[in-house]
Formats: sequence, C-alpha cells, structure tokens
Amino acid sequence: MNAYRELGEDFPERIFAMAEKEQAHRHEIANRNSRTASFAQKAGVVLAGLLALVGVLGGVALVFADKNAQGFVTILLALGTLIGTAAYRQRVGNTNS
Repeated sequence: MNAYRELGEDFPERIFAMAEKEQAHRHEIANRNSRTASFAQKAGVVLAGLLALVGVLGGVALVFADKNAQGFVTILLALGTLIGTAAYRQRVGNTNS
C-alpha cells in the first residue's frame, strides 16, 4: 500500500474507487442480461401459444369447410407441437430457470 502512496497520496483510494465502479458496472450488465433473457423467454411462450391458437383455429376452419382430414391433422400438429415441446423440456429439464 505504501508503494502506491509513493505514486500519489490518494492513489490507493482511487484504485479502490475504480474497482468499486467496475464491479457496479458488471452487476448492472448482469442484471440487464437477466431481464432481457427473462423477457425473451416470456415472449417465446406467448408467441408459441398464439401460433398454436392460429393452428387450432385454422384446423377448425378446415373442418367447417368440409376438409375434415386436413383440419384434424392441422389441429393435431398444432397441439402435438406444444405438448411434445413441454414433455421434452420436462424430461430433459429446463436449464433456463
């Protein structure tokens, strides 16, 4: 510590202040990244739900248009994708939470 004081009387305090400022900056970046990841995850869930809803509604519309096979396949694919993804995440484990 005395060697640093030889460079300037307030040099040790400046080094500590610089380290504290750097740590605060790193914490701010980590918090921002965490919030961004959380938002992206929630947005993905919402968009997946909307896409599944569009698929189911499209399948229902096909059924009402007397295209029963295509309508049921569309509904099953939309729901199967959601159920399959949820089952896979539960089996493998959700590493994002």
